[in-house]
Amino acid sequence: MEEFLFEFPAKVYYGADSLKNLRILANKRVLFVYGKSSLKESGNYDVITNILSENNVKVFELGGNDKPSYSKVLEGIKLVKTNKIEAVLGVGGSTVMDMSKIISFGSKNDNLWDFLSHKLDPTGRASLFTVLIPTYPAGGSETDSASEIDNFETGEHGALYGIYPNVAILNPKLTYSLDLKETSYSAIEQFVQASCSILGTKGIVRELGNTVVKNILKSLNSLRCNLQDELARTNLLISSSINVSGLISSGGSQIGMLIYSLEGIGESLLDMSYRDALIVYFPLFLKGLFKYYPEEILLYAKEIFEKETLSECLEEIYTLYDKFNLPMAYNEFGTIPSDNVILDNIEEVEPFTLKDQLDIFKSGFINK
Repeated sequence: MEEFLFEFPAKVYYGADSLKNLRILANKRVLFVYGKSSLKESGNYDVITNILSENNVKVFELGGNDKPSYSKVLEGIKLVKTNKIEAVLGVGGSTVMDMSKIISFGSKNDNLWDFLSHKLDPTGRASLFTVLIPTYPAGGSETDSASEIDNFETGEHGALYGIYPNVAILNPKLTYSLDLKETSYSAIEQFVQASCSILGTKGIVRELGNTVVKNILKSLNSLRCNLQDELARTNLLISSSINVSGLISSGGSQIGMLIYSLEGIGESLLDMSYRDALIVYFPLFLKGLFKYYPEEILLYAKEIFEKETLSECLEEIYTLYDKFNLPMAYNEFGTIPSDNVILDNIEEVEPFTLKDQLDIFKSGFINK
């Protein structure tokens, strides 16, 4: 695929040589945010820092970020203010990129937690110039306006909405170091997100969404045979950005978006990661939605898997999970809590009743 440029409004550079666009940071003082060990072990750290050095970038590092930690965000903001940093560069997965956007915003706006807890509206507020580079394509944080964070000291969760990065750089070579397990997680997380986006949509948006979902699965199958398939890596990078653009969920009922209000029960009660909780909950979610939207779920089954029944659709999904050794049931993460404990951790989300949610969650403990 040839190099190209498009905007989300974040400006997005794609290409095997796209890191050259780091020259936009030339002569700036930059906070470099990244994760724990994988960036350095893959050699990508050296590649990026060499380009920054060639462009006379003064680098200040904030590494070791494997969790969306508010205390680390505050540490980053302190570095920015102490060193008169002018821009933020985030390289890694969604956690790193979310933190980068929040640091950029918090460096320009006091009372940060008031914005993260939605007491104050961030719309129209300034941020530092922000460049994001995904090395684990899944959540699409490199182009969207949402950032999630946790205050582990207080147990509070915060989120920043409406603040986009300025630039994203999509380079498939930076994802070559992902092994098959991590690649599979990345692709199936995208598959679930894109599938939920198209539920309830119509017309050309639906056709585009179906294409994205099918292409994710096709690309994953290609990478199963060749982890350095550049086209397949590219497809996953681009689909990650498209997923969060709002395009493939436009013009419909957006019933699939309900999953983001429901999957967290696994995170809360079983200490699951977001990706594990989302993947396990998805087929259970489809089964729960079938009670209220049978025609929509059967349309999804037919368009994506060429199946006529819900049970056949679910069988396809579990076969896919099994093929790539991904979690299929809550049993893999813990034992089933009591009904009272479950009910204490859920709220009514239309059209689901509390009993619906209780039954959906408990059904995930049956081995598939």
